[in-house]
Amino acid sequence: MQFIPIAIRGPLFMILSTGSYVVNDTMMKLATVGLPPYEVL
Repeated sequence: MQFIPIAIRGPLFMILSTGSYVVNDTMMKLATVGLPPYEVL
């Protein structure tokens, strides 16, 4: 990670973490489409 400037590293990690949250949320919604709402938790 030394080749990425520190001014770019923070925003890059924020974008990657937001993207992984969106993918995870989408997969959870697709996987639990047939379950009752509180059974997922």
